[in-house]
Amino acid sequence: MKVDLRYTGPGAEVGAHVKAYFYNREGKEIERFSKPPRRQDETKKYINALEKLEPGEKYEAFFPVSEALEKRDLKTVLITFGNQKETAALTDPKADLIAFNFDEKKLIFPGLNAGAKETKGAVDSPAKADHDSSIIIPGMRSVKQDKHPFFVQVNNSWKDEMVCLMTEVQVKGGLPSKVSVSAYFFSGTKKLVATLEKPTMAHFGKKVYSQIPAFAEKNQWYPVLFALDTELEKLRWEWAVIVFIADGRATAKVFGKLDVSITDFTFPGKDQLIKEKEENEE
Repeated sequence: MKVDLRYTGPGAEVGAHVKAYFYNREGKEIERFSKPPRRQDETKKYINALEKLEPGEKYEAFFPVSEALEKRDLKTVLITFGNQKETAALTDPKADLIAFNFDEKKLIFPGLNAGAKETKGAVDSPAKADHDSSIIIPGMRSVKQDKHPFFVQVNNSWKDEMVCLMTEVQVKGGLPSKVSVSAYFFSGTKKLVATLEKPTMAHFGKKVYSQIPAFAEKNQWYPVLFALDTELEKLRWEWAVIVFIADGRATAKVFGKLDVSITDFTFPGKDQLIKEKEENEE
């Protein structure tokens, strides 16, 4: 495999890396090269891995794709190019980088934090160590249904332009030590037909990936969404209730027909709801 590279840094770079990661159809790594293997050019002169990069110069790197890799169900090759502070990456065929594990991932996605990892139910907030003892007031904006313009993770794969339920949540009064956001779906008879215990992992642009928000600031709005996959749509739900709980205090919004109220539904956290007047106070 040939990789064409171009260095656009402000000055000469020593110690840059070019790595190749190989994955099977399940996204499991089956081989890696920490640098391009030594090779011969057209004059049979041996060429070592890139040792020094000059601004504006183009370079080539080659990685072997063996028959053994093909037999191991090779699907995707991921190339990284950079240094210890910043890295560029691409895949062949094109895929979302966050779906793969590789050493430079934290450089590519600096916004991928503890609140963005796969979780089950509530998560501890990063603010727990210096938890604010003030009364927490959770807030939530109206829920809307629309296509998300970036990738979302559904059934362990990344899909774009998925129809989702979207909203934003915030906290006032202090920073919470534990938060959860869940979605409950109801039939036309107001019977609970499906539960999503946590939001969908999603890309929100500018290298920001999030699932359950990691609250770092009070009064700051954080996006959350729930992807509506085909299995959920088969249930023919009529209403959805999104519930946001922060340190035992909850707020909730209904999405669906306008002739209902939150009190018409039964769901976990209902007994923890704060008064609407309290949520709207500045």
